Amino acid sequence: MPPESQWTLLGFDTALDVWEALEQPPPDLLIIVNSWLLDLLDNALVGQRMSGFPGWRFAVIPGTHNGVDMVTCIFQADERTRVAKCSYYAYQAPPFGPA
Repeated sequence: MPPESQWTLLGFDTALDVWEALEQPPPDLLIIVNSWLLDLLDNALVGQRMSGFPGWRFAVIPGTHNGVDMVTCIFQADERTRVAKCSYYAYQAPPFGPA
């Protein structure tokens, strides 16, 4: 059983499997993303809050931004229950937003 202070992470593994199958990232990038997941167990209140969407967060995963590309994750974190639910991961490169 996890310590009282730990967060429960839901769907992060499934979303990671989907992202890995679609993007086929190099192994070192997967290690970085998995390390970030371990950090989330201690603090899932990372990234930017998404205005207008209570509890939703957008995070650029540290160590994945090489100046051009980055791996991001959108997830919902409930501070009261200490449960974080993953929506998806994305491998993004500029330009961002509408073309």
